[in-house]
Amino acid sequence: MHQFDLDRAIASWRQFILSRQPYMDDTQRDELEAHVRDAFDDNVATGMEPRSAWEKARGSIGEYGRMESAYHQNFWRHKAKDGSLNGELRNRMSIVWNYFLLAFRSAKKRPLPTFLNVSGLSIGLAACLIIGIFVWHQSTFDRFHAESERIYRIGTDYRIDGDVIQSAATVGPLLPVVMESVAGIEKAVRVSMRDAELQRNERRLESNQVLFADSAFFDVFTFPLARGNAATALADPLGVVLSHESARFLFGTEDPVGQTILVDNTIEVRITGVLEPIPQRSHVQFDMLASTAALQMMESWIFENWFSFYFYSYVTLTPNTDAVEVAGAITQVARDRAHPELIRRDPGYSLALEPLESVYLASTRLDQPGVTGNPGLLRIMVGIGLLILFIATVNYVNMATALSLGRSREIGIRKVVGADRGQLSRQFLTESFLTVSVALGAGLLIASITLPKIGDVIGVNLTLGSIEPRVLVFLCLGLILVTALIAGWYPARMMSRIPAAPVLSGSLPGGVSKGQFRRLAVVLQFSISFILIAATLIVDKQLGFIQTYDNGYREDGLIALDLSGDQQLGSNPERVRSEMLAIPGIRAATLSSAVPGDQPLGDWNMRFESPGGDQVNTSFPHLLVDQHFLDTYEIPIVAGRSFRQDIGADDTRALILNETAVKELGFENPEDAIGIRYDAFPDGGEVIGVAADFHFTSLRNNVGGIAMRYMADRFGMLTVRAESAQLASLLPRMESVWNDLRADKVFNAELMDEVVMQQYEQDRRFARFFSVSALVAIVIALMGLFGQISYSLRQRSKEIGIRRVLGAETSGLTFLLSREVVILTLMAAVVGAPLTWLAMSKWLDQFAVHTVVGPMELVIATLVTMGVAFLTILGSTLRAAHLNPVDVLRRD
Repeated sequence: MHQFDLDRAIASWRQFILSRQPYMDDTQRDELEAHVRDAFDDNVATGMEPRSAWEKARGSIGEYGRMESAYHQNFWRHKAKDGSLNGELRNRMSIVWNYFLLAFRSAKKRPLPTFLNVSGLSIGLAACLIIGIFVWHQSTFDRFHAESERIYRIGTDYRIDGDVIQSAATVGPLLPVVMESVAGIEKAVRVSMRDAELQRNERRLESNQVLFADSAFFDVFTFPLARGNAATALADPLGVVLSHESARFLFGTEDPVGQTILVDNTIEVRITGVLEPIPQRSHVQFDMLASTAALQMMESWIFENWFSFYFYSYVTLTPNTDAVEVAGAITQVARDRAHPELIRRDPGYSLALEPLESVYLASTRLDQPGVTGNPGLLRIMVGIGLLILFIATVNYVNMATALSLGRSREIGIRKVVGADRGQLSRQFLTESFLTVSVALGAGLLIASITLPKIGDVIGVNLTLGSIEPRVLVFLCLGLILVTALIAGWYPARMMSRIPAAPVLSGSLPGGVSKGQFRRLAVVLQFSISFILIAATLIVDKQLGFIQTYDNGYREDGLIALDLSGDQQLGSNPERVRSEMLAIPGIRAATLSSAVPGDQPLGDWNMRFESPGGDQVNTSFPHLLVDQHFLDTYEIPIVAGRSFRQDIGADDTRALILNETAVKELGFENPEDAIGIRYDAFPDGGEVIGVAADFHFTSLRNNVGGIAMRYMADRFGMLTVRAESAQLASLLPRMESVWNDLRADKVFNAELMDEVVMQQYEQDRRFARFFSVSALVAIVIALMGLFGQISYSLRQRSKEIGIRRVLGAETSGLTFLLSREVVILTLMAAVVGAPLTWLAMSKWLDQFAVHTVVGPMELVIATLVTMGVAFLTILGSTLRAAHLNPVDVLRRD
């Protein structure tokens, strides 16, 4: 062990103090040294070993952070006492201003790197701003209500065959009883959503967002009225409140209050108020608000039946009330009064309270009354935004480190004349701050222009005005500070540590000029670009797979019309079918309760005979169809027969199951299920046929069991089949027949292939977002690559000239200069391929039927990444290879 050298330890310690606190003068350092030496001598005198005595003596003056803090307090106190505080502040401001001037001059001397840095950062910051605004928009749903933190929605949990079904709906009579018997509830309101047609003179508005609500609606929710009085707006059973958009559509610039409109061509109602525009950040959107008193006059039974789940119930709890206890009390009330059949099916039937502020993003309940968000997509967008900003930041760091050799002489001279590491670090951080600030200004401009278009991609109408000003300011400041510190820290640290002596001769210490960081940065940037390109290709592949997948029926050539809610059409749907079938070009037509891709089917409890003769209690989704359904949709019968109109019992007792339902009942062969008995509402019967499986819902779900019954009073949809080439010419003739039937509803024909694909609208937005993200990422990466190559070629100009003198061909030089980039992008593909496979395989697993991540998508992404990188540098390398070697060598 070496003998402890006190003088050497003191010198090292003084150098540490000098580097950390350059403002401390020699007298102050001498005083500290004397204190430490005395303490060291005292410790040695007690018999302590010298090294331990030194450590204890050095620690006796306190940690550096506390010493520095005490120094600053004494320094500013002294300045204030002797009257030199203002001068010191002016000097400090002058230094900061000088940093900005130096940063500006540095940027002016290097226009290309500055332009590339600002452009790349501005695109990255614009992407982060757009995603930040979207995240704020999605995560603050329903928080504009005055007491949003105390508002809860009641949900219902019940079980069917062991599966827990969570519904957002509640029974009609629940809330009045709860208000009387459950403590802790301050206010409550029931709402129920319906479809209706609103008409004023010749203007008709077909709406599926007509909301019926109790009179306490405006007490619970904060929806301000532009016209009318919220306290009395729902007092009249025939009084309604219009949304801002509905009022403008029906009345234009007129004042609607006091005027009337016709609902469903039968009921005349009076306008008692007009709402201010409903915020986008409301999970419940509606065109008209009516009183539940009016609904009770039309459907009184849903207000009395404890088995009728037609309402959504919201409560405002009193302050400091435990929501779990209230939910338990509500559950007890519901169980005490629930329909006996419900309790028999599920003794654990219960109710829960969901915070209003988490309904939009967190709720996964069925039968939601309004729009819901996608937290998974939100996380992906945040991740992609951070990756894009990472690419832009790496560009800045990469360029700054590449420029370090060019600035080494500047750094060396400044160190010789007295600049310390802290001053140099602050200068480079100031340059970073200035660059990021300019980039943010450009990013705001880009965001303001592109936000509406991005909103179309993700399905949300957004502008810079969509976000509160204080939130936008906070977001901008946060982006500036975080990005400037991250982007500036490494260059500042690296360049401030460059020693003065070597760099004055034009050299750099090992590691700085070798380009390892540049190579790593290129690999990281193009790995991210590769992943986004490959993800886009895989999502597009899945969407193409969905479009061509055999759903079990032929959807092309099918047109669906909604007859529900129309008294004229609904009273005689068979006539509508016959009239449409008479149109030349329509080959078949069928009536049903729903169509594929439309909405989930309701489960009905049923009891069957098992293969062993026992009784099996189960439930199947019910699709109510006529005798033409299977033929029109071209779904084959694999056993038994279809419905027949000439057999009267088919109307009430016959049942057709699909193959999956038969398997779930335990029958190996479809033929074995023909003739088995069943019991179900409203009457029992027997199975007459087994149909081939078909996808009624999206491919995210496996084909489930379906029961089809002929119940003519439940038909609400008409589907016609024609040749695909004739669809455009048939629609006008179908609309003419529709109007001749004096339909109250507006003609609403939809092509079935479009109805089915509407289930995947979110996935299509997902694909478009990936495409835009991939484009942005690769553009930023290419900008950084172009800057790097341009600078690198200038540094290698002497090498290129010598090679030309020695006879190197242009093609050989071009290959030599571009080889490294091609290899790096290939490495990026190698890094990105397994990550892409893992991430996209997990995404595909959410579909019950899906394609696979194949090698073709990865190969294409590799070729695209390498191709765009090569083309980006090709022009620069060709120019460098064609330089006159005499001029290059003379210049260097």
